[in-house]
Amino acid sequence: MIDDNSPSIQSTSKENIFTGNISSISGLSSPASITPVDPNKFIWSQFFIGLFLIPIFAGVIMSLSILEIDNSNDPYYGDYHYFNENYESGTVLINDEEYNTWEATFEIPEIDINEIDKNDYWFYTSIRTFDNNWGDCVFDIDMKFTLIESQDGTLWYPMNCFGAFENNTAYFQISGQIFIYAIDYDDGIELVSVDGDTDISLDSIILGFLPFLIPIFYLLIMIWSFVKKKKSLGFGLLGGIIVAPISFCFSIILFSFLMFDNSW
Repeated sequence: MIDDNSPSIQSTSKENIFTGNISSISGLSSPASITPVDPNKFIWSQFFIGLFLIPIFAGVIMSLSILEIDNSNDPYYGDYHYFNENYESGTVLINDEEYNTWEATFEIPEIDINEIDKNDYWFYTSIRTFDNNWGDCVFDIDMKFTLIESQDGTLWYPMNCFGAFENNTAYFQISGQIFIYAIDYDDGIELVSVDGDTDISLDSIILGFLPFLIPIFYLLIMIWSFVKKKKSLGFGLLGGIIVAPISFCFSIILFSFLMFDNSW
């Protein structure tokens, strides 16, 4: 009969239990294998973004900003309007006399005569006829004038008349972009026009910095890509230095053509 308390059995039992515990603990605590990311690995998607997407976008924005600057930096505005034979004029009473009125809407900024006079802007408007004899009534901001009130309570600016209109009296008033001209002439007028200038807006000034900011941003992105070990993007941006001017040239030709075509 074998004694369970014998040293040999106790030693064997303890060794088996100890070995089993070590095995099970070792199996549970083994960490999952993680493959380290190589920071120097070349990523083609980043390279193509830097080579094509960013330079093309920069070229397009640069071309649009330059075209907008060319338009917005010009403070001059002007427009004209022809009246056809079927135009039906209205009437207004000024100083107890009846005047024929002619209304035109101009594609110009909304203007105010007081603001023009205060800021020393230039402003000019005229009405003309070419029937039988040339006639012209004009208003210039440099003229000395007194506002005239009509019977309906509205105020009118006087105009100086010449040629076929020499013996007539003419006035005009402004409501935003709508001009109404009044003249005691029965045969009608054919053309009205307006010209003037104003200050360059704050938006135009900010827009003027874009052509300088875009290359700076491009250079900063390139430096950032190398500092942050995104060399794939950085090398793409280096190659994009050639792509960006090509994109700019094609874009400015395309947009200029579209703008020129729409102007007609």
